[in-house]
Amino acid sequence: MKVVSDPTKQGITFKKLDAQATAISANEAALQLQTARTQLFNTIFGRSKQAG
Repeated sequence: MKVVSDPTKQGITFKKLDAQATAISANEAALQLQTARTQLFNTIFGRSKQAG
């Protein structure tokens, strides 16, 4: 098995990842996910209605 010394993408540090992970609460992350999911579904269903 090959050993990888730095599994992150270039320019991404563990310090940056930690800052991003702790920037918002779990509830805020869930809210952002739900909002993005709603926008995605609206886009998909809006297109199918226009085509049909």
